[in-house]
Amino acid sequence: MNSSNSRSPLPVSVVVVNYNGKSFLENCLTSLKALDPPAREIILVDNCSSDGSVDWVREHHSWVRVIEAGANLGYCGGNNLGITASSSPFVALLNNDTKVEPDWLRLLHEALNQDPRAAACSSLVILPGDPHLVHYAGSDAHFIGHIANWHYLRPLHEVEGGLVPAEVGVYVGSSVLLRRAALDDVGLLEEELFIYEDELDMCLRFRSRGWRILFHPKSVVWHYSGTPDLAVRVRQRYPSRRAFLVTRNRWLVLLRTYEAVSLLVLAPVLVLFELTWMIAMIVSRNGREFLRGLQWNWLHRRWVAEERKRIQTLRTIHDTELLTARPLTPVPGMAETGFALLVRRAGEWGLRLYWKGAQCMLRLLWRGRRT
Repeated sequence: MNSSNSRSPLPVSVVVVNYNGKSFLENCLTSLKALDPPAREIILVDNCSSDGSVDWVREHHSWVRVIEAGANLGYCGGNNLGITASSSPFVALLNNDTKVEPDWLRLLHEALNQDPRAAACSSLVILPGDPHLVHYAGSDAHFIGHIANWHYLRPLHEVEGGLVPAEVGVYVGSSVLLRRAALDDVGLLEEELFIYEDELDMCLRFRSRGWRILFHPKSVVWHYSGTPDLAVRVRQRYPSRRAFLVTRNRWLVLLRTYEAVSLLVLAPVLVLFELTWMIAMIVSRNGREFLRGLQWNWLHRRWVAEERKRIQTLRTIHDTELLTARPLTPVPGMAETGFALLVRRAGEWGLRLYWKGAQCMLRLLWRGRRT
């Protein structure tokens, strides 16, 4: 048992991936030790940190099980290592720059226990400050290949009264409880993604097999700094590494998980969106990283095709039931005022209209195939 709490541990392994995050770990691990009831085990996967994280944890939090990855495996590879090393029927993934409330895990576990077809349950994630801002309060899978977060960066006091437990399209990777049986069904996180779009990829695979994704607003997580060379919560130049990963991973998810007929019907708007994203990347001085992201998918096209074949043979549900056209999550500092904001809003309206037409066409095509 990882805490002084006398209640029986939940059948949950908590995995925290760390890379040079020593400054975050006191808050995170202390809050995990105070869980009521506690988790069966806390696993810290260290992605080859150089800041003394491993030695510090072993000295100050000896109850934590430390696994040294030996290399920076990213969010996906690090979590997969922790999941594989754990033995519990449920596995929680938690960012290292977070602090959880004592009932955080209990509420997630209760939600999954009450719904045997739920693969995952995610928390209300809050950015501390004045005022507190919503980081995550549910998400959907936008047909364009991005996550559409509900209430993103809105003051918590404006929306918390209307937040209720719900089925959602996508969980958030900073705090989620996963059912091992669902992972056994669809596979682990895709390690080629490294970080970003991995939640979308995972949830599309879950839901295409008939699993559900839940959100519990009473399970609260406080999310602090973010990864220095990747986070975009403050107004700054869009990080180059993020530009490459988001561009590459979006297309990798599209090509792996979308049905062929969906890619065909959506092709015009996907290309138009990509041109818009290209302009945004050029303006932010990330044109080279944008091209690298597209090039990666071309150079790995055989592997992508093999992955696509494997994933498509598993699915039981069509894309029209998995995707939406809710407003996309805005990038802080991009298209927030003036003409750029008008263009963004017009684009969202156009995407909603296109999706309505695409849904009708896709349903007709599937109906024609059945007859």
